[in-house]
Amino acid sequence: MQTKRKYPRFSVDIMNITGRIVVSSIVEIEEIDREHIVISTDARMNLNREYSLKIEDNGGSLSVSGVVESSSIGSSAVSPDGEAIPLYRAKIRFGAGSGRGHDDIDGFIRRLREESPAQVSGVGLRAGLARESGAPVTESCRVKKISLGGMLMECANRQETERILPVLLTLPDGTPLSVRARVASCIPVSGGDAELFDVGVAFADMPENDWQRLQAFVKLLEVMEGDSSDLWRQEKS
Repeated sequence: MQTKRKYPRFSVDIMNITGRIVVSSIVEIEEIDREHIVISTDARMNLNREYSLKIEDNGGSLSVSGVVESSSIGSSAVSPDGEAIPLYRAKIRFGAGSGRGHDDIDGFIRRLREESPAQVSGVGLRAGLARESGAPVTESCRVKKISLGGMLMECANRQETERILPVLLTLPDGTPLSVRARVASCIPVSGGDAELFDVGVAFADMPENDWQRLQAFVKLLEVMEGDSSDLWRQEKS
């Protein structure tokens, strides 16, 4: 017997809705220049996927995002329980959402040059610096279905069930919503050359203002679905 959902779900596959989640807390910067950053992380970094990283140093922080150009397993780390964790070495090309552009990146490199002149060249960090970023890597997941109770996202990394995720949800008009969500399911799906995962989450906590915005968006989806059904019935009659 199929359990009836508390809230109706709506397919939003064709809409530009993203959910940004944390995928790694182990991040080291190996190289950086005005166009690229090379990092070592325990998160699997898929080619042509967008990721974001907040780099912190003594002079402030730099928020960067970009698309993975190359990714391979490099070295490994040891988890607290003694298990070996593979580390991926990924080269990311900066995108339009990287701070205020080259000025911010140049300022970050300039501060590093003042701190460690032997390790910083004229264009950026040299390979092997292995500087900790101080902040996690986040991944942008495509939202496939949504309701007032949760959503289904397509992600590049596996998520443990029952884990609580902080999610930054961005609606088609650019409206950001902050939510804490519980992972209810994680199912591998075919994604061409790379393995992807359908991650189902249940909303656990959300600021009141964001909850009201979500309600308004879902109400709009209900109206749109009703209009489509009316049109289909008119065409069939």
